[in-house]
Amino acid sequence: MIIMTRRSSIPLDDDSIQLVLCYLPDFSSLQSALLSCRAIYRVWRAYPVQIEYAIAANIVGGALPQALRLTR
Repeated sequence: MIIMTRRSSIPLDDDSIQLVLCYLPDFSSLQSALLSCRAIYRVWRAYPVQIEYAIAANIVGGALPQALRLTR
């Protein structure tokens, strides 16, 4: 007999989840990830600035610091 159990979260620590989120290619992917799992959403709530900055850097590339200086 096989008993299926439901996991309440993914088996990764918060640092690993944060690292994965920082490598997402765009904000649409971030939104999908946040809606998929409470553990992912909880990590994003703890580190929103770092994760969003990393994703912006993934989109813009090396020009992000210059773009931020230009807008300030």
